[in-house]
Amino acid sequence: MITAKFTLQVPFLQEALAAVPDMELQIEPGQFPFIAEKKTRLLVWASGDDFERFEVQADEDSLIQELVTVTTEGSSRLYRVEAEHEELRSLFQILFYDHDTLLERGTVTAAGWQFWLRAVDRDAVSTVATKLHEHGVQTDFRAIYTEHGGEDVTASLTDGQYEALVTAYTRGYFNVPCAVSQQKLAADLGTSGQAVSERLRRAVRAILDDTLNVTSDQDSP
Repeated sequence: MITAKFTLQVPFLQEALAAVPDMELQIEPGQFPFIAEKKTRLLVWASGDDFERFEVQADEDSLIQELVTVTTEGSSRLYRVEAEHEELRSLFQILFYDHDTLLERGTVTAAGWQFWLRAVDRDAVSTVATKLHEHGVQTDFRAIYTEHGGEDVTASLTDGQYEALVTAYTRGYFNVPCAVSQQKLAADLGTSGQAVSERLRRAVRAILDDTLNVTSDQDSP
């Protein structure tokens, strides 16, 4: 199994959270809010800031049709959020339908949406990433974990290395034959071909070091 961690920029809920920058919404896992529904319906646990101020802001947010308190437990409050928001509906269809994927964890803050997506293989993650790119959704993949022998195998990569590696993978750079040039990757990433080459080599080396549990004879700078 593969777990991918990534962030998205979606205006829904982010605008209401701007008034409560310390609040975090945890998406309740296991729900299927978009099947056969015109409305977007989502259950979220809120914590970390003023509930009343958030509720007032949500009432003024044109993207939110209804915000209902379901229950309060300690310092957390469970809300049901409803909206007719086709962009969010399409987003969740891309993430969780027909791609052998499931939500492991999801959070929403004023800074953006963050997901931990679990998939049966890398092809499913690649399909999701490609569809998000095609729909113009701003996505930033932060980490990809491969479960191996019951444990997570993770490589210590910089943000630039993660971005270059995921972009290269989802655009088909590692396909045979190669589906995209290094120059095109550099243009997509807003950097030089040399920088892309170095980031990819160092990212692949870090993953091999971690996965194979060995190191090469020479250390990279």
